[in-house]
Amino acid sequence: SKDRTGTLSLRGLHLSKGMFGLVKREEVSFYGDVRGVGDGGEEVVKRVGEGVWRVAVGECVEVECKVVNRKETPARLILRTLPLQDTDTAPLISDSLTTSPFAPRGIVSAGKLETILRVLDPGESETHKVRFVFTSRGRVRVVVHGEVVGVAGKGLEKGEVIWGGEGLVCEVVDEV
Repeated sequence: SKDRTGTLSLRGLHLSKGMFGLVKREEVSFYGDVRGVGDGGEEVVKRVGEGVWRVAVGECVEVECKVVNRKETPARLILRTLPLQDTDTAPLISDSLTTSPFAPRGIVSAGKLETILRVLDPGESETHKVRFVFTSRGRVRVVVHGEVVGVAGKGLEKGEVIWGGEGLVCEVVDEV
């Protein structure tokens, strides 16, 4: 229950190496947001929950991803933004052309879906933005992940893929 409060004693808890690896701090963090573009941008997109936005069909929105290097050494990533149909709902249906081989029909993108970020020193962050127009109703999950392509020192391995959580969900509807 959410109302429970109290003190949790961890004194008798002993973690194995495998268990400790699961609770270590993230080395790279991803934060996302969805915004309307242009005049009246606030009228075409509305946040309706944690990681969920309601977006008006046919309107331009901007998906912003902030990457934070929490490692103790510099890192360079390839950042990929993947718009995917949410298979838990009815598929997007559209006769429109798609501008990206990654995007399903019904999604038009403007901007780089894949970009190489500059080297991020410890504690530094960089923000990347991609614009989308969803041309039909449905649910789209925008998944973000980074692949390590350059590091200085120990830590992440080259080629390691770091997922940015469950992604951002856009519920595409007629009116927000």
